[in-house]
Amino acid sequence: MVDKIRKSLTNGFLRNVGWQYLGNLTDVGARFIVAVILARALGAYDYGLIAATTAFCVVVSQIVQGRILETVVKFGSDFAANGKNLELRRLVKAAFLFESVNAILTFLVIAAVGLVFDRHFSEEERFGEAVVGRAVAFLFQGCGAVTSIGCLRLIGRVKEYSLANITCAIVNLACMGVMALVFSAGYYSIILAMAVMAAVRSLILARMTFLYLRKLSAGKDYIGDLVGQLKSIEGLKGFFVRNHAIGLVGIPGRDFDVAVLSSVVGLEVVGAYRVAKNLMGTLWMLGDPFLAMVLPEISKKVSEGKKMELRGFLRSLTLLLGLAAVVICVCAYLIFPLVIKWFFGVDFQAAITMFYFMGWALLVWLPFLWIHPLVLACGRPQVSLRAGIAGAVLSCMLYLAMVPRFGANGAALAFAFGHVGSGLIRAAMAYFEPRIREAIALK
Repeated sequence: MVDKIRKSLTNGFLRNVGWQYLGNLTDVGARFIVAVILARALGAYDYGLIAATTAFCVVVSQIVQGRILETVVKFGSDFAANGKNLELRRLVKAAFLFESVNAILTFLVIAAVGLVFDRHFSEEERFGEAVVGRAVAFLFQGCGAVTSIGCLRLIGRVKEYSLANITCAIVNLACMGVMALVFSAGYYSIILAMAVMAAVRSLILARMTFLYLRKLSAGKDYIGDLVGQLKSIEGLKGFFVRNHAIGLVGIPGRDFDVAVLSSVVGLEVVGAYRVAKNLMGTLWMLGDPFLAMVLPEISKKVSEGKKMELRGFLRSLTLLLGLAAVVICVCAYLIFPLVIKWFFGVDFQAAITMFYFMGWALLVWLPFLWIHPLVLACGRPQVSLRAGIAGAVLSCMLYLAMVPRFGANGAALAFAFGHVGSGLIRAAMAYFEPRIREAIALK
């Protein structure tokens, strides 16, 4: 079985997943150290201001910004499979231009909403201007970085952009450490440094992208060429709109469980539940590198019409991730209770039981994480959109039914059943979609 899995999952795919893991782990580790440094150096007040303004910017940007990465990968794969390098180059440039303009609009929206929120709702006097300052980093971060990552994944340059991300993460860690610990920098100096680092990262990724594009197809393109290219792509507008809607559907329900729980139990229990949920989020992150690399791989095979090869790839990927899910769950159930006891203390012991009620959902989610990328690669984002709406409704109903009766443990069970139910709904809808069945040679 091991040889069969290794044969179906090409060395290039596994190698790219490995580089993605290395990049992600370095970034997460560096961010954690930066968080500790800033928390100690700035104090609870200014560090809380950074956390609050960051959360505010993230929520607003998720609503305003389009999900351009999947669009680039999906339609770029079609061009690459058919040797249309000119069209691929223009698609990436058009996406880069769109993302940059959208970043400016997002900055203006964040600034406007932040100032209005500051005037009418916030008790913090500096919140509005602090949001504007933090939004500058989001402006530079959104100037083509997502398009660049999508293109580099598409053309197989995962190692290069992972090394770039690792380098930027280390430099950012050093910069924040020196500013906070040596120069005792305050809030505005720190967020200015964040903006500069975001701009540097975006420039590096953009430079890498255009260097590789030039090798594929050299030439100048004008705005009219780029707009014409977008208009000529059949189904692009519908795909983009529905894909963005998928992201919007999940926003209201992300903390719905915490909101319902807060109305039923005390804050101590809510805090324990948040710890369990954060640990569950750590397990979800273990699937991120696979999730990042599966879409380009599936899109390539769909575009090339390799139905049986794609079917074998998905079967082997399911087996591999299924085995990984079992190992991860066993390790988590043994290790996380100790983590809670040693690092969080006796006040959070209830989080252990809550995590037990949540953790098993990984056994269903991880092996089938490829369903959503398959749906996108086949150009049927409406399937995931309908599944997302149904899953969100199911989760909310479970929380409303179980939390008042069973408290935090009920919320944990509802969390698990909601994710599993959402996944099963998406799988069922995908199974009965004709275009998807055709892509994997199902009769």
